[in-house]
Amino acid sequence: MSAYLDACRAGSGRACHDAAVLVGYHVPEKSLERALGWFVLSCSMGFAPGCTRAGLALVNGSGAKPDDGASFSFFTAGCGLGAADACGYRGEALVRGRGTAADAEAGDRVMAKACADGEGRSCWMLGSLLRDDKVLPKDAMRAAELFRRACDLENAAGCNELGFITERGDGTAASLEGAVKLYERSCALESDVGCTNFAVFLAQGKGIAKDPVRASALLEKSCRSGFKRACELEEKLR
Repeated sequence: MSAYLDACRAGSGRACHDAAVLVGYHVPEKSLERALGWFVLSCSMGFAPGCTRAGLALVNGSGAKPDDGASFSFFTAGCGLGAADACGYRGEALVRGRGTAADAEAGDRVMAKACADGEGRSCWMLGSLLRDDKVLPKDAMRAAELFRRACDLENAAGCNELGFITERGDGTAASLEGAVKLYERSCALESDVGCTNFAVFLAQGKGIAKDPVRASALLEKSCRSGFKRACELEEKLR
């Protein structure tokens, strides 16, 4: 820890960021307040991941009271430094009008670029906003393309959402077998939701050979992770 702090004091933004991660999440005497301070310092030194982490902390109220305006400023700074994830969060804030005036069209463009730059969460989130039909005009086919891109980038939520719309034929061809494979991939990427959906198909033998033993094991794992729906389904299988 001392080596990180020495390097941080010497002007290394990366070291400030790494010290923040340690003190916020990995040492016995954790301090989210100190972690936020070092993320902010890291950002001020031009280290983009520090900007992203500071922005997320202020969205979630981690280390300080939630402050959407300040979080938007940090996401904007990180995006300007080339962090695709910061750009994605900035775009989402623009679409939702969170911490800044709402500008759905501009937010869509920012998120789409982050997705094109390989930021899987931005692909998934933009797809979700397009399917939700609350802040962006509904576009099921474009949403499907974005979920596919997210899944290709190994975003677990993107694979799960693509499975969901493939199961129903919403914006893409319907296929139970295809949905099962996507839920399985989401599960392999450590999504409790994906594992639970995959388990349902295994339990019922839909689109895949019936395997209640494997289904029960997956539900138990997701339940242990705190996913309530998995606990409820596991109980029904007993």
